[in-house]
Amino acid sequence: MKSKTMIIALCSAAMAWAGMPKRSFGESQIYEVIVTAYTCEENSNNPMHPCGPLRWGGDRYGPGMACPVEWRDRAMDVPGYGIRRCDDTPRDGYLDGLPHIDLRVPTVAEAKRIGVRRMIIQPANGLPSENSGSANALATQADAISLAHTMVADGDVNTAMARLLRTARAREYFPTLLTAVDLPAEHPVWVVTLWVPANEIPEGAVAQPDASAEIAARCFLFDAQSGALVTDAFVSKDVLETLGWLSQDA
Repeated sequence: MKSKTMIIALCSAAMAWAGMPKRSFGESQIYEVIVTAYTCEENSNNPMHPCGPLRWGGDRYGPGMACPVEWRDRAMDVPGYGIRRCDDTPRDGYLDGLPHIDLRVPTVAEAKRIGVRRMIIQPANGLPSENSGSANALATQADAISLAHTMVADGDVNTAMARLLRTARAREYFPTLLTAVDLPAEHPVWVVTLWVPANEIPEGAVAQPDASAEIAARCFLFDAQSGALVTDAFVSKDVLETLGWLSQDA
């Protein structure tokens, strides 16, 4: 009886894996997922602290993520956050019919910034990277917009804008977006805006720099050399207007 129960359990897991939403991507697969984030930071506003042991081992204070149980120990490439190993499980393995991944990040502030979003991820070869960024340089506007779109699957690429700027110039025109950014003045960054539907905007989110204005888009700042996500925020219409007339740096 015990062996029969085990066989049924294994078959159920295989069927769940086969039934997960996925699309072809070359020789591998890509997955549309719901992304949230948590942290083990010691903080009075962190209900997760102190975190218990991770279900499948690992550093509670290092990069990783909670995934559906069928993804145990799998390495996934999460755009903007690098390669993460599934070393834990979330409370809900699926949300709205999609796999749910819960990124482990260093601080409460970063977890809140991530909120709840849809993204496109894909399996990665090798072990998780300690670097929270992607290893792919972003050479063109299309590359930058495509990366932003993987982070907001329902975003509108047809109205998206992207500008390649030096960090100092980006800070000049978008100071509130770069408040916590520590990059050299001459370092190249992509500033990308992407319209997102209302269901992709978390409750309580406000626009930058004008918190009293309506949210017009989501703005991403990517490291042009590595493809890493530097920061992102919801922005008001004036950011789109500024980016629209701003010329790229050579």
